[in-house]
Amino acid sequence: MENLYSHKPSIFLCLLLLFSSSLLLAQALTPAGTIQRTTRQQVLASLPPSHETTSISGSSQMFLTSPSGKYGVFLLRRETSFGAGGFGNDFCYIQVQESGQSVWESECASVSNVNTCSLVFSDVGLEIFDGSRSAWDTDADGERLHTLVLLDIGDMQIRDQEGELIWKASDNPIANQNCGSIGAPGLSPAHPPFASPISRGISPFGQSLDNQGQQSQLGFQQQQQQQQLGYPQQTLNQPLSGLNQPFSSLNQPFGANNQQSFVDNTPFDSGSSREKPFQVGVAFVSLFSFLACFGFLLATMAVYYPLRPPLFLSSLLLILTLSGFSAIVTSDGFSIKEATVHDLQVAFKQNKLTSRELVEFYIREIHNLNPLVRGVIEVNPDALHQADIADRERSARAPGSESGLHGIPILLKDNIATKDKLNTTAGSFALLGSVVPRDAGVVTKLRKAGAIVLGKASLSEWAHFRSNDAPSGWNARAGQGKNPYVLSADPCGSSSGSAISVAANMVAVSLGTETDGSIICPSNYNSVVGIKPTVGLTSRAGVIPISPRQDTVGPMCRTVSDAVYVLDAIVGFDRRDAATRKASKFIPNGGYKQFLKADGLKGKRLGIVRNPFTFPKEYQYHLNKLRQRGAILVDHLEIANIDVIFSNTSGEDTALVAEFKLSLNAYLKELITSPVRSLADIIAFNKKFSDLEMINKFGQKLFLEAESTNGIGNVEKKALLNMARLTRDGFEKLMMENKLDALVTPGAGVTPVLAIGGFPGISIPAGYDRNGVPFGICFGGLRGSEPKLIEITYALEQATKIRKPPSFRP
Repeated sequence: MENLYSHKPSIFLCLLLLFSSSLLLAQALTPAGTIQRTTRQQVLASLPPSHETTSISGSSQMFLTSPSGKYGVFLLRRETSFGAGGFGNDFCYIQVQESGQSVWESECASVSNVNTCSLVFSDVGLEIFDGSRSAWDTDADGERLHTLVLLDIGDMQIRDQEGELIWKASDNPIANQNCGSIGAPGLSPAHPPFASPISRGISPFGQSLDNQGQQSQLGFQQQQQQQQLGYPQQTLNQPLSGLNQPFSSLNQPFGANNQQSFVDNTPFDSGSSREKPFQVGVAFVSLFSFLACFGFLLATMAVYYPLRPPLFLSSLLLILTLSGFSAIVTSDGFSIKEATVHDLQVAFKQNKLTSRELVEFYIREIHNLNPLVRGVIEVNPDALHQADIADRERSARAPGSESGLHGIPILLKDNIATKDKLNTTAGSFALLGSVVPRDAGVVTKLRKAGAIVLGKASLSEWAHFRSNDAPSGWNARAGQGKNPYVLSADPCGSSSGSAISVAANMVAVSLGTETDGSIICPSNYNSVVGIKPTVGLTSRAGVIPISPRQDTVGPMCRTVSDAVYVLDAIVGFDRRDAATRKASKFIPNGGYKQFLKADGLKGKRLGIVRNPFTFPKEYQYHLNKLRQRGAILVDHLEIANIDVIFSNTSGEDTALVAEFKLSLNAYLKELITSPVRSLADIIAFNKKFSDLEMINKFGQKLFLEAESTNGIGNVEKKALLNMARLTRDGFEKLMMENKLDALVTPGAGVTPVLAIGGFPGISIPAGYDRNGVPFGICFGGLRGSEPKLIEITYALEQATKIRKPPSFRP
């Protein structure tokens, strides 16, 4: 062994040479299937007006093939079919083909039938021009865009000078649109472009994976289905949408057939062409040196370990695997994984990190991990653009740009409305393509704080209010969400994706919603911090509702401090939510960050109810910590009528189904465009598309119960009065008589008590069972007691620091 150790410097040098040469070669060599940009606007293909072609159907021009030649990329031009609308305009679009079959397409771009249609590689990526007017682009946005790539899996990508992925076609999977045909996109009133649906498996061509893992062509079929469910159809007597305006002064041809007078032929000099010969030389010298070392080491291993040839190869694999760690570390040595909001803000200030780098990291993590855990439904196509704005504001030292959530990405549960390119669907296909009138109240506040909306998190469909038979974390659009610690374990819900994504480091912070347990429970099972605020402390306007009496929006993060950063940003009055007026009195001057105190447990009176809650031995550690840090534990308390609160006789279920129908119908009627306008419409949709929504397996029992109600009648009023009595005589009386600051409970069992009274609660990580499944500890208090709960949970978190990153066990 000591003889082998004498060669350690040689071994280290060879491994270093392998790593460096592989990196340099990857950068230096230009693979087949690429186009490198040489001018500011580089024309890739150009098609003349339709009347100048001999083809009746249109024309095409191939401009790129994959390395093996299996796939080709074409610019296509198609005339509008008779009777389809569009007033004779043509359509130009990009199409990736395999053996003549469409596997991906850009959106149908309407162009005048007298203008040349051109495809240009520019600062926005790929751009289709109608004469000199830009008709469509990839919105990749950046002067550093350098290379267009077509891979042998059929995916087209745009990368910058450093090889970083900026855009890829598979993020917007469209195929077989039949542009210009009757019913094709672009011929009916415009809807927001669908954001990247990434959570139904990996498929470069937009072929979604259904819940049995089978490919199903959802793209064009879905458009047809949605039109049958009330999408307005454009006819010749209807006004034109912005996408298919007739030939006008906006797109008059410039010169004969508009011969590219718009193109900027300024040379595009990325610097890479000057660097490349040097890089290639260094790379090959390194590689040849490595091969010499490789032969030397094999000979050494053969002498000292003739029966163990796998040892050296195993070492190589380990080194190559560890080199992937660079993906989570910036060039300045800052590690993004597990970083807190405070860490990120410090890195911004020290120029170790930009918001663009942060968003790019999370997008990579989503694409790597989401097919496994299904925590994200959509990624915002504008996220990088928002990040660039944040970076510019920070550089200019704009007010508020150096603190709080400015430049920090956040995921929103898919029942929180955003007026952008993201869908808001509660995980259901019934709302896919619906257009909301405005951002939800909490989203407005987040944008004002400078946060970046990264995308929409998965959830239990309809916040787990369609059927009790569906598992937590499942929805038709994304499939089954998985616990990142133990994939076979329950992720709980309904804010499953919000917890999964934060735990798995696919985002910095997230928002969830709770009616009864939907923040506390997934936080408990995914080892994250969840704050369920007092009802009304955060606006519910623009959130797909269940009950205005119990619904609340709250943060889900990896640390208490991160959750408090988010809470500070989203609390406050909203004229669209009456409950916020009354609850605003609870917001302390100076916000909630002032209560992040390491000694916050001193003097706190904490109640312990052991029936029906059971405290496994693992919780004794936390109870001891609470005492050690100065808390006073009042043990063996009882909540009056706790058995009734936990049963179906409390009245909660009776009230919720009636409130759900009323509030959901009101939400749906406010939508600008929607395939469904009532709960009855959703029930009908689910029956019609039962395979898509898995109705035969999971049903829609709660929907049917809710639809059978007729407002708030005597039965519902009695249920509401009963819950008020249970709250007054139970939790409120216990807290006040014992002068408690909070109630301590294991796991998420206390949520019905907090739910029916509109009380706040905070869950923090408490440990992991013998199988590695996380569990939490919850603290609940009276309305407006968030400051005390924050002091308690932050102090305990700092004393234990028990949370660890997920292991993704089977």
